[in-house]
Amino acid sequence: MSLMVVICTGNSCRSPIAEGLLKKEYAGRPGWEIISAGTSAVPGARPMPEAVSAAAELGADISYHTTRRVNRQLMDQASLVIAMTGFHAEWLKQHFPDNADKVFTLGELTRGGCTGDVPDPIGFSNEVYRKIAGLLKRMIDRAREEISERMEGRA
Repeated sequence: MSLMVVICTGNSCRSPIAEGLLKKEYAGRPGWEIISAGTSAVPGARPMPEAVSAAAELGADISYHTTRRVNRQLMDQASLVIAMTGFHAEWLKQHFPDNADKVFTLGELTRGGCTGDVPDPIGFSNEVYRKIAGLLKRMIDRAREEISERMEGRA
């Protein structure tokens, strides 16, 4: 089993949208599990309604999602950890130094085009959530090969 973990802060907006989009992208990939977590998540909360709506517009269902906090077990089991920002990536590397080689920002995995951090939409309008979901989709599309290689141990 290869585990991909997507990380943001609260695990209620960006990382669940990315998780949903990645699950849609890699549906049917045998032996892959894709989950998300947050550096400061309160476990068991629901995703933001705006995030659920924005993901649904792109064909990803995250209505089932409940928040979780990243921990040593997730980091040790992960084959690939995708952070939404450079800050998240650095935080993960500091708190889980034995797993630092698995941690990348989504921007680092893209091949041309989108790079950089994924802004946090919390507290903003539905339109901002739609823009962030669209950005995540574009970045995931551009990171497809790199993600596959890392999850299959070829990178």
